[in-house]
Amino acid sequence: MRIPPCARRPLSCIAALFLVLGLRHAEAQTLTLKFQNPSLAVTGAYDAGAGLTAAYTMTVRHRGAAASYFITFPAGQSADFSARRLANGAYGLDYRIYDNMTARDALKDLSANPTSSEVLSGSFPASTAGWNTQTQSFTLYVPAGQTPPAGSYADTLTLGLYEGTPSQPGALMDSLTCTLAVTVPTSLAISLVPRGAAFDAASTALGLDFGILSAAGAVGGDLMVRSNVPYSVLVTSANGGVLAMAGSPDTVPYVFRVDGSVVSLSAGAAQTIVSAAGYTSSGGASYLLNFTVGSLGWPAEGTYTDLLTFSVTTP
Repeated sequence: MRIPPCARRPLSCIAALFLVLGLRHAEAQTLTLKFQNPSLAVTGAYDAGAGLTAAYTMTVRHRGAAASYFITFPAGQSADFSARRLANGAYGLDYRIYDNMTARDALKDLSANPTSSEVLSGSFPASTAGWNTQTQSFTLYVPAGQTPPAGSYADTLTLGLYEGTPSQPGALMDSLTCTLAVTVPTSLAISLVPRGAAFDAASTALGLDFGILSAAGAVGGDLMVRSNVPYSVLVTSANGGVLAMAGSPDTVPYVFRVDGSVVSLSAGAAQTIVSAAGYTSSGGASYLLNFTVGSLGWPAEGTYTDLLTFSVTTP
């Protein structure tokens, strides 16, 4: 039986409508996971006494089929997840990338076979219209006590956004470039401590007592400097290098040595006793101070003192 052309058109229209509906249904099941921004700048200023701790966030976007996801962090230029390194030429500043400061789990990438606590992870329900978003956070931690030269220290991490879980990773869906830049300001600190004691920024005064004065009696202590720039140490003697007693013209001379070298003091004039071209370790540089009583003569009985003031400056 021959079918007229007009009778075939409805069948053709129905088939076309069915194909359009099928394409729309397939599109709704497509999974998309993306970082909201392709880059993230992580910046901060470092304090050798307090260190640096700062939290940062990123946003993950999703639409389509329900999915789990996780975010990985490479080791950076140090190739060590537990001791990452910010660099400024040959100098470095150690840092960590943690999930947070409570758990302190170092975040890693797939090369380290990470556990679920060593990545940032989440999940989305299915979404047929529009975008869903979630925020993930991590912490930059730079330990205190480091004294690299002043300047800007940097590292770059390429974060990966994966479908699935660390134990069953799926496809790499997106990446984010995280640039880290930490500024180390000029740092100068001086400390006066008993012989052999550690640097203590709070210890800026030291009393030395000869006891009953006798010729060649000696006392000493340590002057310590912690610095990340070249520095000079100056000293001023209130009495010009002698012990004096208030209300008396009598004085007692003494010899002042720094690391075994005699330093001549004159009243009111600052003398340079140290010039250092480099920076110190986190423990500081130590200089031995020694004071030896000179010839006593016949001074009046009483208490004799001198006050020495030390200062550290950049050249």
